[in-house]
Amino acid sequence: MTKENQITTTNNNSSFLTDKNAFEHTWRVATAFSKSKLVPKHFQDKPEDCMVALMMANQLNIDPYSALQNLQMISGKVGFSSAFAIALANDRGSFAAPITWDVEGKGESLVVTAKAILKKTKEEVKVSISMATAKKEGWTRNTKYQSMPEQMLRYRSATWLIRLHCPEVLLGMQASDEITDV
Repeated sequence: MTKENQITTTNNNSSFLTDKNAFEHTWRVATAFSKSKLVPKHFQDKPEDCMVALMMANQLNIDPYSALQNLQMISGKVGFSSAFAIALANDRGSFAAPITWDVEGKGESLVVTAKAILKKTKEEVKVSISMATAKKEGWTRNTKYQSMPEQMLRYRSATWLIRLHCPEVLLGMQASDEITDV
């Protein structure tokens, strides 16, 4: 991956929470983002929310615009898409190669396994999620489990894989579908 298309940014050592000038600069940036029609509606005209998103971007060490584009409010909780979580995990270097999936069965017997090879140990790690698990957990109330069950199980298995084997990528944040499903 080239420098030009990386998701992550370098984390600067100056914290806008302890440096007045950095805080004021961050506030101006947040205010500018909030005035843009290019950010999602839930950030438009809300510089405070943009400021928190910038704080989250700093904490996750991601580009501020990527944070604004991928953070979502669901039932009063902040989450981001599973696809973004997968992109972060693939980009951060914990895995030797991108996450891949095995798919078995169909319909009620569908099982999707997310797998990756840990860079440090070369161990293959896997997490399998089945439609049976999705039903037991109540996730299938989300209609996407009927219209695109394989994709939903891909997302869920990958986020579990990330949480288990490289939790530093998400820092405890949930994927939007996890918030919706619970």
